[in-house]
Amino acid sequence: MSSESARPAARTKWGAILAALAILVVVSLTAVVLTRWSDDDFRKACTAAADEEDWEQLRQVAGQWVERGSQPDEALTFLAEAEYQSGSLEDAVTHLLAIPASSERAYNALIAACDLQFGELNRPLDGVETLKRMIRQKPGSITTRRRLIFFYAVTLQRRAMLDAIHDAIRAQAEPPDAYAYLVLAEELSFSNGFTKNSEWLGSDPDSELFQVARTIQLLDSVSASDSASTRASLPQYLEVFQELREKFPANPELIHFELASAIREFDVDRVRSLLAQAEDGSKHYLILKSRGWLAAQDEDFVAAEAHYLASIAEFSMDWTTWHQLASCRRRLGKLDEAVAAEQIARVGKDIQKEILQQENTAAISVETLAKIASYAASCGDELVARAILIRLNSGQAPL
Repeated sequence: MSSESARPAARTKWGAILAALAILVVVSLTAVVLTRWSDDDFRKACTAAADEEDWEQLRQVAGQWVERGSQPDEALTFLAEAEYQSGSLEDAVTHLLAIPASSERAYNALIAACDLQFGELNRPLDGVETLKRMIRQKPGSITTRRRLIFFYAVTLQRRAMLDAIHDAIRAQAEPPDAYAYLVLAEELSFSNGFTKNSEWLGSDPDSELFQVARTIQLLDSVSASDSASTRASLPQYLEVFQELREKFPANPELIHFELASAIREFDVDRVRSLLAQAEDGSKHYLILKSRGWLAAQDEDFVAAEAHYLASIAEFSMDWTTWHQLASCRRRLGKLDEAVAAEQIARVGKDIQKEILQQENTAAISVETLAKIASYAASCGDELVARAILIRLNSGQAPL
């Protein structure tokens, strides 16, 4: 190749290098300028970029402000806005969660992050962790506690649900439906239960939690349907249930569901086998109640009574346990105690029926609340009884 032909290529190469150097000089000068900016300069520049919807400019300026670290909450808020408007939702959530808890913007940032996690991102388990952070930061938020309790209820995490409700009551921040969930703890069947769990399953198709809750909610819905054609599809859904039992043999909700079915059918051998699969030393009230039922079938009524009382100690507002305890005590000759237990069961059953007939559990009436307070007191749950009475007497009953 001749030297003449090489010159144009050389000029092109050096031209590109010089252009790149020019860009670096501009960027460096910009960085120098930004390092000299005050917080007010950054604030004005970020506001202007946001007003003009120049999200790339906002990202760059806010990013520089974040690196400075002088106003992390304000800078991160602008940066999160830039990421959100640009479609980078994960980054937006990361920046929102990074806002210091000491900032007055922190709680609203957590709300925004949580809405994205439960909404567009469909990351419900991350959303639950954010809800917990929100509760730690603002224990008196009824709305936040309602969201957490509902999640536990619709995913059939009964123990977590009950703990969340009692924690909310202790903080005097219980939502009105918390009392309904206490009475309906064994009837956690939601009209949107299958839909919600199916949606959340999309976030993690292998999730044990959502697969199990989705299937049980579907089975409950199909079993309770007034349509004969819908009920006819039950066998195929039971096959799905059995597949999950094989896949997750130790899952407590699957075991509880099958235990309830076996007890309804008086299948003693099946109940015995299922209880053998339950975690040793399980303190779950449903397992303890089932052990009581099995002991009663074996006519060991002393052991049955002990199991029922242990179940009540874990969760006292399950009327079916009181009913079974009454039957056991009659067999033991404790007639007065049997009558008392049966009376508690009858009241609890009536309240449960009353709540199930309501279209909206959040719209619980003052009269029903008063009944629940009396019922809770008779069950020995002074925390619930006292909390309701305080609200009723102060005129702050959640209606």
